[in-house]
Amino acid sequence: MLRGYGTDVPRDQIDTALKEIACFFEENWLQDKKGEHPLQLLWNRKDNLSTLELLTFGTALQRMKEINESWLKGQIKIIMGSDENNRRGAFFEIIGLSFFADNSSSLHPAPNSQPGFDATILSTLRETKVSCKSYGRSLHDREFERQSKETEILILDLMKKNKLRYAEFFIASFDEYPLLEDWIDLRKQLPLIIQSFQRSNRNNRIPIPLKLDVRGWTIRVRQSSRIAELALTMRSYQVMIIGQYHKNEERNLHSKLDEAQKNLNRHVTQENSVNIIYIHLPLSISVNKCSEWIKNYFVENPTSVANMVFLYQCSESFLTTEENFALTHSVHCEINPYRIASLNKKSTPYVLNIPVGYLTNETPVIRIFGDSELLSLDSHYIYQKGRIYKNPVYEEDGSMVGDSKKLAPGLHEYTVFVLNGEIVIPTMHDEHSGELLIL
Repeated sequence: MLRGYGTDVPRDQIDTALKEIACFFEENWLQDKKGEHPLQLLWNRKDNLSTLELLTFGTALQRMKEINESWLKGQIKIIMGSDENNRRGAFFEIIGLSFFADNSSSLHPAPNSQPGFDATILSTLRETKVSCKSYGRSLHDREFERQSKETEILILDLMKKNKLRYAEFFIASFDEYPLLEDWIDLRKQLPLIIQSFQRSNRNNRIPIPLKLDVRGWTIRVRQSSRIAELALTMRSYQVMIIGQYHKNEERNLHSKLDEAQKNLNRHVTQENSVNIIYIHLPLSISVNKCSEWIKNYFVENPTSVANMVFLYQCSESFLTTEENFALTHSVHCEINPYRIASLNKKSTPYVLNIPVGYLTNETPVIRIFGDSELLSLDSHYIYQKGRIYKNPVYEEDGSMVGDSKKLAPGLHEYTVFVLNGEIVIPTMHDEHSGELLIL
């Protein structure tokens, strides 16, 4: 199977992980191009990011099979089921727990009938109970994405109608979660905004950015300093839309903590173990903000037997030093201040063994292309899309040079060649980069 292998991991390690997946899931099923299961989508993509996700999952299958194959088969049955929430939880239990598989301790997944926790980690100094929770994207998060996509489509239609070849749009609701009426107001204003921007730039030799505030929205429209490089035969654009988190996001996290800590309180004796709530976060939710919400939760629930909360978030991150993208695993630990004394008696660091990528305790930072800046917005949803079409570079010998590449998650750059009157645009494997499906 031809895939993107743009990674430092040896190819035989990747092939071994893919074979492991094929052993547990029928290959004919995996190859079904009409299938909409996350594994089918990843298997049929060829970009580097999908390869890294499958490598991580295949390695997790291999590790957990050696530890408890019967438990693993139970989780795979859930993954093959139709319940999206249960499926997401099973993916996280397999992958997340596999990170704790190392030589310094022994990992024991709990039977499905075991209430209270999902795994036990045994070492010479302590016993650790782990409760895994997957915090999926909320309805409000998905609605923000849906409305943003609808707005992007309108912008492209208006650019076409106004014969606007290139523009960058920055639209933000910094202080409030945008409601339906806010989106309707925004889209009503966009035709006038784009017409005004087009007129002002038609009459000025130097492009003038448009800045205005409209009914709770901050809107910026501008041309790029790279305008001379762009291909006139295609329409290039960038759209970034930002919105304040809905107030229910904190409640959603607290509900996960409630569920986990009630089970731990009921079934685990705090004096005999270290108790961890291990939460998988979607990329749309900030680790820093969740850390703040967890601190609030511990203050409101001082009797919880949870010693700490681990927050896990995976992202495709931009590496400024290498001009490349990589898989980054962010793991942040928030300690229960009311359980520090009992924790200190058993304190040694936990070792997380990830198969590929970078391990950090910092919040993933989203690369925003345009000003080459790295932006971290701890309380906001972010929608970022764009396609930039540029002319090739002409060499001294008359040859043309150019490629297609990803500038940032959601933003892609293509070189447009005109050969014998035909427009030719090189394809790219990384079209789906930024779309993590199981991590």
